[in-house]
Amino acid sequence: MVRLKARDIFYLLCYVSALMLLAWQLLAIHFDLQHPQRNLIALVYGLFALASLFVIRRRLLGKVLFLTTSGLVIIWWLSLKPSGIGNWAADAAVLPRATVVGNLVTVHNVRNTDYRTEDDYDVRYEDRTYDMSKLATADLFISYWGPRLIAHTVLSFGFTDGQFLAFSVETRKKKGQEYSAVAGFFRQYELIYVAADERDLIRLRTNYRGENVYCYRLRTDLNRIRGVFLYYLKRINELSSKPEFYNALLHNCTTNIYIGVKSANPAAPFTLGVLLPGYLDRYLYTLHAKLHGDGLTYEQFRKRNSVNDAAKQADQDPAFSKIIRTGRGE
Repeated sequence: MVRLKARDIFYLLCYVSALMLLAWQLLAIHFDLQHPQRNLIALVYGLFALASLFVIRRRLLGKVLFLTTSGLVIIWWLSLKPSGIGNWAADAAVLPRATVVGNLVTVHNVRNTDYRTEDDYDVRYEDRTYDMSKLATADLFISYWGPRLIAHTVLSFGFTDGQFLAFSVETRKKKGQEYSAVAGFFRQYELIYVAADERDLIRLRTNYRGENVYCYRLRTDLNRIRGVFLYYLKRINELSSKPEFYNALLHNCTTNIYIGVKSANPAAPFTLGVLLPGYLDRYLYTLHAKLHGDGLTYEQFRKRNSVNDAAKQADQDPAFSKIIRTGRGE
């Protein structure tokens, strides 16, 4: 049996890391370089990088060349800026904004879409006013559509006057543009905070996309809920004047929620569910079990918080938000 020395293991890890970095660079060139010959450029660059690592006899020179060119690619990639200009899809064409006067918040361009099918709909944008003194709850919706690890999260704020305002952090797609999980790790999509009626955001997923959606009440004090709500208002105003890129790993639906929660509660723990939102409900189940100790299994907890049947029953009912919460438990 061949035993690797510590030095050999170190060099092996360095080369594996270099190859992973090279793979990222080639994908970055393929997706983000605005040039008709970008794939040819990626091929030539890849061959040069491999030659730097494995062919050039003067190893130090090869490593310096590889690190230098890699640094230039990274600098180029980081220099890319979103424009905020595009032929946007109808459901992402208008950005929300917020005006705050005392406790009264007017959110402009709250989306309230009327769906006939997932792809056939009429988009409506409305200005709605909310009284922060009536802010009472924050609910986290988790929507599953594929592998169990992957999910989309929506944060919804409830008020004692019966109003709900839901926020969904998404890619701002252009007309005809489809979402690619791989492209989402690069600078292909701009970021949008959709502010919407729950009959829009939730019903779209339960009634038209056939996703499995669960609603979990977040147990925290009102000051923290207010802090997260104000953070969201600040973010939608920032994005309306300064666009940002979406990133499937670091700047997505769940990491943005976590940043908002962290801003209101610095002690908020970082969990695996932040990066893999499909795991978030397991974390919420653990918190529920500690708080209530009611003996519910994880599957029973999930089933109780499922909103699909109620959403299909409610459909376009103005009391949609109330109906999907009736008998759900917390």
